[in-house]
Amino acid sequence: MATPLRSNSLLSIAIERTGQWVFSQEIPTDVVVEVGEASFALQKFMLVAKSNYIRKLIMESTEPDLTRINLSDIPGGPEMFEKAAKFCYGVNFEITVHNVAALRCASEYLQMTDLLRQ
Repeated sequence: MATPLRSNSLLSIAIERTGQWVFSQEIPTDVVVEVGEASFALQKFMLVAKSNYIRKLIMESTEPDLTRINLSDIPGGPEMFEKAAKFCYGVNFEITVHNVAALRCASEYLQMTDLLRQ
């Protein structure tokens, strides 16, 4: 029983931290990314600049103004998505032996790139 409580606690901390660095950008959010039970309010522009997968989802959407994206299948869940989103925003985070494999899987899933789009 201790594991679910710890997971929920870590999830709450991750969502709170993400909210802090997103809102510190002073740019209004225009999309909510849902990863399992977690929701991240972010800016599309910041995500599509680094994630080909999210860019394709938005461009191929039948909704004229897509405001919700479900990424519940992302490897590593909310914790790895938080790190991927930080990468999109240019926020530093620690890569360790404990998270490098999950980060690699999440970045492959999201088709991440560090190239600037013209």
